This record gives sequence, structure tokens and C-alpha cells, in this order.
Amino acid sequence: RFIAETERQAMDQITQNRAKHVENMQRELDRYRKTKLDPAEVEALKRFDAIWPEKEAVCKQVRDLSYADTGDGVNNKKALQLMVKECRPKTQTVDDILAEMVNVNNKLAEKALAESNAQYDKVRNSEFALIGAAAAVLIVLGFLVQQNIVSTLRHAGEAMDKIGAGDFRGDVRAEGNDEVAAMMRTLAKAQEELRTVMSNVVHLAESVAA
Repeated sequence: RFIAETERQAMDQITQNRAKHVENMQRELDRYRKTKLDPAEVEALKRFDAIWPEKEAVCKQVRDLSYADTGDGVNNKKALQLMVKECRPKTQTVDDILAEMVNVNNKLAEKALAESNAQYDKVRNSEFALIGAAAAVLIVLGFLVQQNIVSTLRHAGEAMDKIGAGDFRGDVRAEGNDEVAAMMRTLAKAQEELRTVMSNVVHLAESVAA
């Protein structure tokens, strides 16, 4: 584009715009160099640093020749020849190196994503395993609690059947601090009181009979 321009003002504007783009690119590259680099990135940067000054020097010659053209096209012809012979190939080399670094970063990003997904799956599977184990423990505990309650209630039922039949022998066991244990203690107290009452009745009856 620079060679095609005939106005010095347009050429100056192109030069200023290009300088800004180069400054921005170098600033981003400096930030990039401060990151943790893969060996492939380090090698690509070395090649970039080697070719960039050569490319800039020869392309500046192209711009200077074109800028110095007096309108007869002689310098523009020289600039075009230099552009085709040296500036464009070196610019293509720079572009290839930058594209290579982009590809390396894409591959590293894909690798990091794959590792992250694998770690996530590992953690998720571990969580599922823990949840499954916890569920199994809860089921077992629930079964044991249920069995204990059923056993206690069965014992209470048997004791009440005996009391209803007039058999006050045996003791009602009351273990724990829950509602079932409280009920069993009440039943045990009632059994003891009935046993005392019946004992007194029998004693009185024997006294009367005597």
C-alpha cells in the first residue's frame, strides 16, 4: 500500500499508524515473554527475535525508496523489487512464526482444558463414591435403629400381654433417652406399681383368710 501512495501526507499517516501497531505488538509480546513459556514457545520467540530486525530493516528500505520517488517511478520500481525479493518473504516468515506461537498456545490451552476436565471427573467420581458410601452407612444405621425400635416395641408388647394376663413377673427393660425408651420406663413403672398392688391384695386376702 505504501508504494501505491503518491501523496507524502498519506505516506506519513501510514508510517504513523504502522508505528502504533508495531508498538502495541511489541508491548503484548513483552507481556507474553513474562509468562510461563513452553519450550516450543521459547524456540519460536528466538526465531522471531532473529528475523524481526532483518525484516524491519529491509522493509524500511522499501518505504524510504518509495518515499523518495520523484514521480518518475524509478524508486518505486526499486522499492517493489526489494519488496518482492526480501521484504515480503521476511514478513511471511514473521507471520508464520506468530501463527506457530498461536497454534502452540491453542494446543496448550486444549491440553490444560483436557487435564482440568479429567481432574473434574476424578473429583466428581470421588464425590459420587463418598455419597454412595454415606448413603450405604445411613441405610445400615437406619436399619439398625429400626430393628432396635421394633425389638423394643415387641418387648413392650409382650410385657403388656403378660400384664394383661395377670403375669407381673419379669422386668421391662428401658434403655436410651428417646421416646420409645421413655414409654418403656413408664411401662416398667406401671408394672412395678401393679406388682406392688397385687402383692398387697394377696397379702390382705391371706390375712382375711387367716
